[in-house]
Amino acid sequence: MLAIQTITTVSPIHSDAELAQAHRRLDELLAANAFDSPIQDVRDEVEVLAALIYYYEQRTRNPKEFEV
Repeated sequence: MLAIQTITTVSPIHSDAELAQAHRRLDELLAANAFDSPIQDVRDEVEVLAALIYYYEQRTRNPKEFEV
């Protein structure tokens, strides 16, 4: 198993470049089986990144659903 370091902050995704960075980090975590980590912060990072990626992709592909 790879050593997984947690990051200190996770922020919203505002651009395709940030989306690519989030995908790389999530891929890294999943390759290291982070969802099975005994460290709650690591499992939380997986969950939050997945949610942010999903939200950004939905918002940019279906923007009318997110109009206020």
